[in-house]
Amino acid sequence: MKKIAILVTLFTTTIVAQAQMFDLGIKAGLNRGELTTKQTNLYAESASSVGFCGGAFARVGILGFFVQPELMFSQRKGAFQSTANQTAVIQSLNYIDVPVLIGYKLLFARVNFGPNFQFLAGAHQKAEGTAIDPNFNKENFKSSNIGFQAGIGFDLSKISLDVRYDGVFSNAGKKIVDAAGNTIDYSTRPSVIQFTIGFKFL
Repeated sequence: MKKIAILVTLFTTTIVAQAQMFDLGIKAGLNRGELTTKQTNLYAESASSVGFCGGAFARVGILGFFVQPELMFSQRKGAFQSTANQTAVIQSLNYIDVPVLIGYKLLFARVNFGPNFQFLAGAHQKAEGTAIDPNFNKENFKSSNIGFQAGIGFDLSKISLDVRYDGVFSNAGKKIVDAAGNTIDYSTRPSVIQFTIGFKFL
């Protein structure tokens, strides 16, 4: 029995050692999506917009299964039409994202999903004239939020390609009362389709 146990242990250890995965790399790409808004009196309609994303990732796995933590800068943008002067308004929420994904890799293809811990780095608005909202700033949005990511990826030698859906579980904005006593609702649920290309140097 001891000999059988030793052989099984050696065989298992050999498979595990050969199947281990460790990747480290950088990535960048685009977020295409939109910001929802509760301020329908200010904005006639919304449309999708494109933001930048970029950062670093690690991938540790065994027998095809892996865990992939990342550290990313991620812009989530929304395009609106102002009811005040019918001009375009671009709103941007910039985050430091820390997704922790669990996945499975078969040959060169991957599937992955997991939570995304989001930390607000800035809130900016590009508008003209009477369309400018003086209260659109970082203080009127939650400093952190929890979202999720799910998608597929492909590895071609050192190149890593990914397409993911990125969403949130809860509202990212706050309700405030301005100097005139008006309640302003900055509630929003940012969601994007993320396209990235990465390079693995380990």
